[in-house]
Amino acid sequence: MFQPLHLPSLAYVVQHMRRDDRREIFATRWRQDEQEFAQQLYEGTNFGQLALSHDHTPVAAFGAVEMWPGVWSVWLFATDDWPAVGAKVTRHLRRQFIPFILSKHAHRAECMAIADRPVVHRWLKYLGAEPEAVLRKYGKNQEDFILFSWEKKYVQRTI
Repeated sequence: MFQPLHLPSLAYVVQHMRRDDRREIFATRWRQDEQEFAQQLYEGTNFGQLALSHDHTPVAAFGAVEMWPGVWSVWLFATDDWPAVGAKVTRHLRRQFIPFILSKHAHRAECMAIADRPVVHRWLKYLGAEPEAVLRKYGKNQEDFILFSWEKKYVQRTI
């Protein structure tokens, strides 16, 4: 089940997110302040949703932020219960969410993934993203990141 972003539920996912998601996210933030992160994400996200488990517990949060006209940043993080919703979220992102962003609002969507998470890189490629660049020492602790992107042509390939 999906629902629009709701600050208390988003804050729950932030507080309970997977360790690797936390490491990746806070590598590019000034402070490791969960409340501040949840509030800023909630206020700054143009389109966002929560994935809920069968008992309505928030498990994953994802969304897109318009950075400038036609270019959007896509994000997702989850709790350790990700396996309960992962397939459903993946289908939704691939078939609906990313094509919607690209067909209605953007000519480009992008996201960054920390370089030492190959399972995430494979998943992003499955979603149709293409790796574009390695951003060396991009994180505050000198972590490398990989920039992935989707272009409007992705919509034509998925229809």
